[in-house]
Amino acid sequence: MSKLNINRFPKMVVLQKERAMKLGYAENMAKAIGYAEAKKYAIFKNRTSYKKKSTGVKFSNKKTSKKDIPTFDMLKEFRLPLSREGLPVIAGQPVTERDYDNYMYRFNEKELMAIENWARDLVEKSPPYYK
Repeated sequence: MSKLNINRFPKMVVLQKERAMKLGYAENMAKAIGYAEAKKYAIFKNRTSYKKKSTGVKFSNKKTSKKDIPTFDMLKEFRLPLSREGLPVIAGQPVTERDYDNYMYRFNEKELMAIENWARDLVEKSPPYYK
């Protein structure tokens, strides 16, 4: 896995998909959940590096205050809303398995297999989730 030059976002997408499958979701719903969860985490990660201006969103080099940094409690409370069809919603748009497939299409079979094997191995090694 380390020999392939793959950034964090696709790894998070597949990891969240594998996690959803372990929790019992069907593969098509797990793909939608995986992509939506990864987008959610990216939003929180990037929250501190953007500054809104009247002309839109701009990058900011300013240091952020502690109140701008997302905490675990904020992330825990940020649950994905669902559409009428039961699909996760990010930025007002339902996320489907097609969004997952369109994003992952950019990787060749070797890269995709490496990411999936890495994620599956990590999920298998993780302790079970108890409610």
